[in-house]
Amino acid sequence: AVQALSPMLGATRGLAPQSSGWPVIAEALRDGTPVGPQDPQMPELPEEAVVALNMQSAVLCNENSIAPRPLDYPGFLWTQFVTGDIFDAIGLTYSSGAACAGAAPVTTPVAVHNAGLATAPLLINSLGDPQTPYHGALALAERMGAHVLTVEGGDHGQVAKGNTIVDDAVVEYLRTGHTGVTHAPAPPMPAAG
Repeated sequence: AVQALSPMLGATRGLAPQSSGWPVIAEALRDGTPVGPQDPQMPELPEEAVVALNMQSAVLCNENSIAPRPLDYPGFLWTQFVTGDIFDAIGLTYSSGAACAGAAPVTTPVAVHNAGLATAPLLINSLGDPQTPYHGALALAERMGAHVLTVEGGDHGQVAKGNTIVDDAVVEYLRTGHTGVTHAPAPPMPAAG
């Protein structure tokens, strides 16, 4: 058995960053409801999504400015083939060098900074987002000179989720180039079906 191929772990990794998916995970754990491609509520990935996943690998491998860390290889093997945090598994796959199969980068990543932008970028990040850790968002915001809107909870992606504070701040930013909002509550939790 390979942990990375577990439908439940795959569904958890895919649904955990969106609170709207939490009831699906909870129901599957409680009742043994199947998750994954065989579940009609979980359609197969469209071809565009598969291409996007492969593009992410191409970018991460071709622009990686950090040499593989062989000491991360045991962690990669453990999280893939035994057990461990499924969110650590992806990072270990790249940091160990396993994802890129030893291929050297072929390009240099673009330096991220605020190149004299007249309008500061708006960066919105959740405190508990498992895909975009908050400390990384703060580091990016510092390099970009961005205005940070911190959202409670753990969702990945914050706009149009029924959180009027976030939505209103984004509209204000788009209309005026700024917003005074720096903090918002988590989006409303969806009701279980």
